[in-house]
Amino acid sequence: ITGTYAGQYIMQGFLDIRMKRWKRNLMTRCIAIAPSLVVAIVGGSSGSSRLIIIASMILSFELPFALIPLLKFSSSSTKMGPHKNSMIVSYPFPSSICMLR
Repeated sequence: ITGTYAGQYIMQGFLDIRMKRWKRNLMTRCIAIAPSLVVAIVGGSSGSSRLIIIASMILSFELPFALIPLLKFSSSSTKMGPHKNSMIVSYPFPSSICMLR
């Protein structure tokens, strides 16, 4: 779902492709679901199970690369002002998640 929304925002802003919202949603969701659909059709149930395991492994590897910059950004008082994270959230939380990974 996150990848689908990212694709929609990229198509809207970065690529400057203008189309109706429902067409953009349909197109990005079809592009996002196509690889999973191919694996499910070709590989069957065992292929889908392997795909879920591989996707989980990749996501667990990518988690620190997304979490640490996000928490660093949200802990900055210059960027977030009074809404910044506390020290408890900023340092122990991401380090414990990275160690548990």
